[in-house]
Parts: sequence; C-alpha cells; structure tokens
Amino acid sequence: MKNKKIFFLVLFAFVLLFLFLVFPQDIADNDTKESEKTTEEPMKEQELFERYYKEAEKELEDMSLEEKIGQLFLVRFDNTKIESTLAQTAPSGYVLFAKDIENKTKDSLKQELDSYQTKAKVNLIFAVDEEGGTVTRISRFPAFRSEKFKSVRDYYLEGGIPLLLTIEEEKEVLLKEVGINLNLAPVADVSTNPDDYIYNRTLGEKTEIVSDYIKEIAKYARGNNFAITLKHFPGYGGNVDTHMGISLDQRSQEEIQTESLPPFQAGIEEKAPIIMVSHNKIESYDSTAPASLSKPLHDLLREMGFTGLILTDDLDMAAIQEDLNGENEAVKAFLAGNDLIMTSSYEEDLNALEEAIENDTIKEEDLNERVKKILAFKYQYQIIKKENLSNGG
Repeated sequence: MKNKKIFFLVLFAFVLLFLFLVFPQDIADNDTKESEKTTEEPMKEQELFERYYKEAEKELEDMSLEEKIGQLFLVRFDNTKIESTLAQTAPSGYVLFAKDIENKTKDSLKQELDSYQTKAKVNLIFAVDEEGGTVTRISRFPAFRSEKFKSVRDYYLEGGIPLLLTIEEEKEVLLKEVGINLNLAPVADVSTNPDDYIYNRTLGEKTEIVSDYIKEIAKYARGNNFAITLKHFPGYGGNVDTHMGISLDQRSQEEIQTESLPPFQAGIEEKAPIIMVSHNKIESYDSTAPASLSKPLHDLLREMGFTGLILTDDLDMAAIQEDLNGENEAVKAFLAGNDLIMTSSYEEDLNALEEAIENDTIKEEDLNERVKKILAFKYQYQIIKKENLSNGG
C-alpha cells in the first residue's frame, strides 16, 4: 500500500513537470491574469480642460478652416480693425494696452467689450498685462483705481504673501468688472539682482519663496475661476530685454532646473491654465531658436505635467523678428508646440498658417486638437457660456 502511494505521488510530479515543460507560457499567462485581477491599473490624470472637450468638439464641427485658425491668435487690440475682423475671421481674442483704456470709464470700457462679444461667433478672450508696478494697463488711470497697483515686491515687503492675495482679489474683481477675462500675470521669474532687466517685475526673492507665491496665487485664481498666465517660461534669469533684440541665456540645464523651473512647477500643480514662453534663447536646451519657437522647450514644459495652454510672448518683438531668416513666426510657433499665438500681424500670420495647412506642413488634425483645447478653456472659464454648465476648477 505504501509503495502504491509513493508510485502515484511520483507519477503526479512527473505529470506536472511534463505540463510545465510543454505549456510554460500558458501557465505563466494564467498567473499573470490572476495577478492583474487583484491589481487595478492607475487612472490617467485628467487634462486641465478635458471635462469640456465634448462641448468643444461640437463647436469645432461648425467651424471653417479659417475660423479654426483664427482661434489660435491673441491679437493686439485695435478698435479701428475689430469690426471688420469680427465680420470675417475673428481671432481667439485681443490684448489691450494702456492706450486702449485711456480716456474710458469702467462703464464705457465694459460696454465696448460687451458689444464686441455680441458680434463674435465664438466669444472672445480679452487680456491685459496687469502685473503692478512698471506694468499696469488699467489701474494707472484714476477712473479705474485711485492709485495704480504697486509692484509685487512692494506689496510683499509690506505684508508678505497674505497681502499679495488680497491684491490679487482686487485685481480679479476689477478686471471682471470691465469685461477682461484673462490677466497676463503673475510673473513667475526668479530674480534677486536689482540690475537684472526683469527684477522690478518680480517678487525679488529666492526660488523657494517665489514658488510659494505662485502656488498661492494660482490656487486663489483657480478657486475664483479666473484665468491667469504664468510667465516667462522657462525663467528670465539675468537676461536682457527681448523687446529690444536677441537675448542669450547661457545658464546650464541644471541651473535653470534648480533656480527657475520650481515656480512654474508650483503653478502647474495648482492647475494654472496658461503659461507664456519667453523669447530668450536658452542655449543649453536649444541654441537654434528662441524658447517661444523651440520644440525642446515646449517638450520640457509638457514633461513637467502641464496640460494647459502654451502661449507665446508677442511675436512682433525684436528678439523674434531678428531670428526668423525669412520664415513666418506663427508657423514656427505652431510647430514648436504653442496653442495660443500672440501677434500684432494677424492677417499675415493667419494666411501663413492657412498656407502651411494646405501644403501639409501643419496637419489639420493637429490644428483641431489645439483649437479643441482653446475652446474647452473658454468653456471652463465661462468665456463661452452655456446653460447648465458648472464652473471649471
């Protein structure tokens, strides 16, 4: 009896060995399937405006090629041309400067911008640079505020980040009141040297403090569903003014990653919707093109987890115009990865992009993806308003 038991145990062991040798992959696959049953796949993180993609896709269906291309542009405000552009191919929106606001009141500016909104097929972004200090477009005029907003550094020295949040609230209330729905601020650049071109527009503190400031401003704006813009990616550093000509940033990648990127990372984590890319040429990343026209720099921003809108600084600035070699700046900006293109040469750039699509330099499906994101942004921030749509966040 004992011998029979031993015989059957040995036989069973040989059968198992035979099965494993003949069907090893099937057994391994079964083990893998069992483990997969108990391990959930990690959920893909939702893109910033993804909840409005369906609404955006519906808008896209009714848009002509020219209308879609128009949505890529933030154009310098010119009230002598707006009526005609709205009647033809409207841009995504307009950037107002001080001269466009001078001699107006809160009511008259609001009425003017509202009148343009009613004439636009797709509601418009109206943007300003209301940073404070040396860059104010609205608060410099007594009709809008008793005194202009001071620089962020002045407020920081006076009352720290809590006071800056109070000022941010006042800025957002003022801008909404007059029909402005995007502030091209805050400045996320790090500068501690008063001799730097960008210093007077920054917090003037080290990276860690600037990161805290950007985090709190982005968090506050998100809570109030007001659109802000972090600028100037990947950080201005000690570079010269790109309004005047080509600016070379010769810092190493390690220096940029350590000193300049953390404030942008802080804003990304708090879901800042737009990041503006500078015209500085960042030689350690791309020695061939300014950051605003550089695919490696746009790839870097996406690798940091940013899924919002990437915006160029104004493409008519000297740093860009001196570096084009006869090519169109808007086409280069699109190919680099920008979603929104800021320009003062709208008609010329619109035509260049249309030609680039016709000759297959730009794929229309890529255009559709960018425009879908822009439209979804407009839904989230209720620039386009629909019944029963809740606030984004």
